[in-house]
Parts: sequence; C-alpha cells; structure tokens
Amino acid sequence: MYPVLPLQPGPPSDGWRRSRRATCIAVLGLLYLWFAMAVGAYYLVPLSYTFGNDLWPGYNSSGYELFLVDAINSILEQPHVDNIINLSAVRIAKSYAPSTTSHLPEPHPTLARALLLTKLTSIEYAIANVRNMSADQTLMLPTHFCYVDFGRRWELAHSDVRQARCEARYRTNGAVDLDAILRNQNWTSLMGVDGDNLQMAVLDAITASGDAGHAWLNATTHCASSLQDEAAYWRSFELTHFTLQWQNNAFTGLQSTLTVLNPFNLASTLELHRSTYVRGPWTSSIFNVFFMNEIYFMAACGQSLVRDATNYFRNAQCIYSATPEFEGFLGLSDSNGQFVHQTGLVRDTVGPFLSVDLFVVAPPPALVTAITAFEQRLYLMLEANRSAASAYQQQLSPLSVPPVPTWWQNGSFLLYGGNPMCLYNAATSFSQPFFAFGDACNKQKRAAMVVSPAALVFAMSMSAALVQDLCAPITDAACVHRVSVARDLAMTLRWGTASTMASLASTVNASHVQLMQFASNHQGTEWTLLTAPILFDPVFGWAAVYDWATGQREVVSFEGDNGTLVLLSDAYTDAGDVDLNTAPLGQASAILIYTLLYSSLVLSATALLCSWLGLRLRLAFAGQSLFVFHRVVGSTWLGRPLMLLRGCSAAMLLSTSSVTLSHTNAPVDVVMDLQMSCFSTDYIYTLTCSHGSITIGSTRRVVLLLAIQTIGLFIALTTRLWHRQTARRSDSVLLSGAASVLLTADLDDVSSLLSGRVPLRYGRILFDVKLWVIVRVAPPHLRVLPRLALHGPSPSRYTRYVALAGFLYVAADVWSSYSCLSVVQRALVNDLVWPGFKLTHTHVFLSTYLWR
Repeated sequence: MYPVLPLQPGPPSDGWRRSRRATCIAVLGLLYLWFAMAVGAYYLVPLSYTFGNDLWPGYNSSGYELFLVDAINSILEQPHVDNIINLSAVRIAKSYAPSTTSHLPEPHPTLARALLLTKLTSIEYAIANVRNMSADQTLMLPTHFCYVDFGRRWELAHSDVRQARCEARYRTNGAVDLDAILRNQNWTSLMGVDGDNLQMAVLDAITASGDAGHAWLNATTHCASSLQDEAAYWRSFELTHFTLQWQNNAFTGLQSTLTVLNPFNLASTLELHRSTYVRGPWTSSIFNVFFMNEIYFMAACGQSLVRDATNYFRNAQCIYSATPEFEGFLGLSDSNGQFVHQTGLVRDTVGPFLSVDLFVVAPPPALVTAITAFEQRLYLMLEANRSAASAYQQQLSPLSVPPVPTWWQNGSFLLYGGNPMCLYNAATSFSQPFFAFGDACNKQKRAAMVVSPAALVFAMSMSAALVQDLCAPITDAACVHRVSVARDLAMTLRWGTASTMASLASTVNASHVQLMQFASNHQGTEWTLLTAPILFDPVFGWAAVYDWATGQREVVSFEGDNGTLVLLSDAYTDAGDVDLNTAPLGQASAILIYTLLYSSLVLSATALLCSWLGLRLRLAFAGQSLFVFHRVVGSTWLGRPLMLLRGCSAAMLLSTSSVTLSHTNAPVDVVMDLQMSCFSTDYIYTLTCSHGSITIGSTRRVVLLLAIQTIGLFIALTTRLWHRQTARRSDSVLLSGAASVLLTADLDDVSSLLSGRVPLRYGRILFDVKLWVIVRVAPPHLRVLPRLALHGPSPSRYTRYVALAGFLYVAADVWSSYSCLSVVQRALVNDLVWPGFKLTHTHVFLSTYLWR
C-alpha cells in the first residue's frame, strides 16, 4: 500500500525559470490543446448526422424514404438467386433532391395482388391464414371449387368441360378443393353463418352417399391437426400450392415493413408501404360469383352442386335461372335464351359465365431478369455519361402512343371496349382501354398509353425499325425527336445481343399475351372479337412488356370451357391509399448527441480556463501536462463512463455505413436481407408483410474496433507489469489516479485545474470539484503516530435496528429504481410519451374515430 502524503503546492509562478525549452513546450501544449478541441468540436458534426435518427446517417422522409419505397418495390419484383442484396447497388433514374421530392414515390400498383396470387401460394401459408379467417368470409374466397374432398370423390364443377379442365390443369391446386377450407375452420362458427345453405348445396349429397360420406364429414368436422401434419396430409394428395383467382371485388391492402439493424443489432421498424383495403366494382362476378352466393342459389332452388346428387342442379332448371346451366342465374341471355353482342362474344370465345377461371400470370423470370439487367446497365451509363444523362432527363419525356393496331381504328369497325367484363358499353369510333381492377364499366374514354423514358429506351433496344416508321401512327408531334433521342441512347447503351432479343421475344410470345376489343360493323349486325399479340407493335409491344415486368400492368388468364384469353391490363397509375411518412425512424439515439455535446462543452470550458491560467502565468507552467489533457480531464471532470461513451460513439460511427443517394463508400455497405414473412387479414383483404432487414452497420466491425482497443490496453498493462518499478510512489488522496500518474509531482495552477482543483487565491486556496470542498494548501507537516488497537463497544440493539432499516431503505431504493425503469421504458417507447401507442392499432383507431 502506498503511503498517503499531504498535497504539496507547486512553486509560485514568479519563481519559475523560463527556459526557452519550457516556453516552447508550453506553447506547443496550448496549440495541441486547441487543435484537439477543434477536432472534438468537428467530430460532433458527423456524429449528429449519424446519431440523429437511430444511426441511419441523413435519413429523412422526403428523400430517403421515397427512395426506399421505389427501391424495395423494384427489388421485390425481381427473381433472386441470393437473398442478400447490396442496397447501395440499386440505381433509380429519379431525382430525390429536396426541391424535387414533392411528388409521391412509385410503389408498384399490382404488388399486393402479385404477392397474394403468385408468391404467397405455399400450403403452409394457406393453412395458417385460412384458420385465421372469420367464418362469414370463409366462403367468399376468390376460387372456383372443383371437388368437395381431397380424394376427388365428389365433384363440384358447373360443367363437364370444366370438370375435365380441373383434372387436367388444377389438380395440384388446393384452392379448388372445398376440403381445404372446411377442415381448417371452426365448424360451429361456419355452420352458424352459412350452415343451412351449405347443408342443402353440398352436405346432404355427401351424407346421402353412404358410409364414405359420413366418415369424411366426421373427419372434417373434427380436424385438429397441427400445421405441419395438415400440410403433410395435403401433400399426400399430390397438392403442391394454394393459388387463388383474380377478382375485383376487394382491393387487397398492403402494409409492408423492413427492419433496420444498426451496428449493435438493435432493430427499429421502418414502414415502407401502406395501402388500404377498398371495395371494388366486382364486375368479375360474371365469371365467379364466389361459393357463398353459389350455395345461396342452390338453397333457394332446393338443389345441389354435387354431381350425381339426386337433386343436382343440372337435372332440372331452377325457376330463378334463365337457362338450364348455372350461368342462367346471372340473366345475361335475351328473352330467347341467346347470348348476343358482347355477351355472345365472351361466351363463344371463353365459355359459359360463372365457370371461368381467372389466374394472374406472373412475368417470366427470364424476362424480369433481363429487364433488371437492362435498367442497371442504363442507370450505370447515365451515371457515367453526363451528356447521355442530360438527354435522358431533359429531352426524353413520356411519349403517348396508341395501344392498339391502327387497322382497328381505320373506320371499318365500331368499337365497344377492351374489357371482357364490360358487356354493355356503347359503340365508339375509337378504341377503349383494356380491363383494369377499378373499371366499373360506367365511363368510356379513348385508350392511350404513356411510354416512360426507360420503357422507350428498352423498346428502342429491342427494335430495329426506323424512327419514321415507328412514329407514323402516332399523333404526338414530338414523337420523331423523342424516339430519335431514345434510339441514340440505345445505341450508346449497346444492351443485348441478337440472340438475347430473339430469346426474349420467344419467351414473351410463348406466354400468349393478347389485347382485345369488342367490335361490330356499322350496322351492328356482325360482331367480332378483335385480338392482337402483345408484340404487334415494336414501340407499344415492348413498352407494354416493360410495364408488365415492372408491375405497372398485370396479365390475367381467362380460362373457360371454349377457350382461353390471356389479356394484358390497362396501366395502373396508383396503388390505392399510400401513406408515406407514417413511420419515420426514431430519434432515441439523439440523446447521445446531447450527452456528447455536454462532454465537449465541459472539455472546452476546462481548456479555456487552462489557457487563461497559462497566459496569466506568462507560459510559466508545465506544458507537457497539456499533452495528457484528455486522459486527466476526462477522468476527473467528466468521469470514465462518459469517456467510455465518447470512445464507443466513435466505434459506432466507424461501423455505420456512410450513405448518400448517389454512392456508398467502403468499408461498410448497406445490405438488405430479403426474408419475406406475411400474414393476411381474411386472406384477401389486407396483407401485412415484413420483407426482411436492412443492415446499416457492422456488428463485426464494432467488435473489431473494440478488440483493437482492448488489445492495446492489454499490451500497455502487460508492459507496465513487466517493467514494474520497486520504488514506492507518493500519492495524494486529493488527486485522481490519472493525475497522480501523468502529471508532474509539483503542480502549478494549470496542472491543478487539470486534476480537478480550481485555484482561487494565488494557488493557496483550491476548490476541489470532485469532493466539492475548499482545500487550503499549507506547507507539509509529517507526524507519525503509533498504532493503537481499536476496541469499540459492541453495537446496541437500537444501532442494529437502524442498520437494518438503512439496509432495507437501500434495497427499496434499488427496487424502486428498477421499477421506474420499467415504467419509463413503456412510457418513452415513442416520442408522444404514449404507452402502447402503435401506428397499426392506436393510430388507425383514432383516425377512424375522428373521421366519423
């Protein structure tokens, strides 16, 4: 143990010998001090940039969030070999500058339906979400049932041809088996809603079939298998997917989020997209009226949907049906039972109504991959070639082109629209738009297609036609100029080879995507359904393909008893109600900025006082003390926890990716891990998806930086212990450990200030900021006292009670502190200091309540 000696004051300032060397050291110490202060102040700038919102540098809702919505939707449309994606490699030809970001982002309008109908088709997803459906919505799923049971013993198709189509095309699709729904619903709740109708339309025929029917019904009503066992049961019947059908009764809402991981793997949720569920016009009901209405029709007629039942609906015409077939319930035929005009064209080309299957056709992966490669190549060229970027942004504006062959509008026909669900449009001399989700068939307008700059460059890359020939059918006067600019950009880009183009054309043609238009002669006596392949025109065709691959259009296959129409939709211009700024990143990390700002102010104030004292002493002080300024002042005036926080902030800063909307620098990239997880509300109404995580920092880099510091400390400690001096050191109880080791034995006023003692009167009276006492410094007097054995009286019972009470008080104080932390954790979870407030629950409730 070191002997404790009284503090020895330094020599008076006028007693110093001002050697040139000492003066130089003092000057260098002051220069170092203020250079360090300047660097520390500047350090707060990048720190505030990074720590302003949970360690995402520069994130804001007016620029970064817009980019993220566009980028993530673009990525989600692409097929991925690897789920790990470098987000800094994503390029979008769009300005996100504050002066130009008043517009909305561009979420893909078809994203929700594409997810639900083409990607979320696994058996496990279906089982989990069918079980979560409310009973009154269960039989409103958009599907056409083919069979009652997985074993395909009882058939439900409305016609013989469709029953054969079920066997040929749909037997691996669990959505065509009623068994998939009934096994995974609460039987009591379901029968309480639609029990009577279901009993008449289906169950009576099942029970009448004998022991097999009773056994199936008993197993179905008492099914309680786990998700894994149920999925295995489905697969035992060769079922591989659960694919629902396209409909426009309900626009599927979508809430998509990403998890943002900072360098410490602390997660915050970033909402990327929010579109709400809305009701549609349901013009698709002429093809599929949903099973709930089918069993209602049957119950009203006292008939059954089950083939071979004694009261099968095709055995006798129901009084509520206009024809003997099931389509008669729509009443679309004339008084003679004939289907004429548009109705007749659809029935002759596709098949009987209420028996048409509508499936969304996803873009071929090869096409999506090719267009993704084209976009990246294009944006890289625009980034590297200033003249090309200028031409692209300033001269290549969207181009309006006719979306149908010119001979459709040469005066030979009257046209009635391109939507097979609009059967009563009036005649016009111009072509009308193709089908779309929101088309209620109550407006007639001229069909037009707006080709985006990127789509136009893609079309020019895929076409060798002359500019004059391309613009011949286009009324836009600027067509020649814009197409010429696009042609020049395509030549500069040099994307794709002849074999690539031929392969893409073959891929698109193999999908049999078409356009259609109802037409008649001028007398209205001869009707025809005009069709054309999607690549009928080199500009419109490839531009439409581009829109399909990027989610601006969708393709639906209308599959009926008489044929199949694979039709391209009109372009969608919006994605429903999109709330962009509902989930800005939290700013909890901002408290670190203020804490570090406080520490910098304390250090700066101490440095200012040291400089003033040094100048007052006319540089007659130990200048070498200033070179350990941070080590001494930090531990004395700030404390080691704050100094540790300052050091850790630097490690976090170095481990967070430096992000801008133009490029990203090493060593840390922004990495996106695609791990999509979704669940549905009543299956088709709202999708809630988490698309994975974005890592904006590196935990491994934090560990590496801290490990380097730890190794350095270990080496220093080992070296110190190896060369340990045997001489005993005299320490003062008024000095911190760092001051005792690093400062000179004789302390001047500057060194005293560094060690936490503020000189008040000629260095003889000091204020100790650590002990908060006034210290009078006097010449040392040493007196050694003999050791005395201390034998105090035994503590009394009262003293013991007081000690026990003190201990209980301390324990209660610690417990209350932890209780306070739990309360504060709930209260400060958001900036509103509102415990339990969530955007997905409380915010929605308040919005709904206030809008009433």
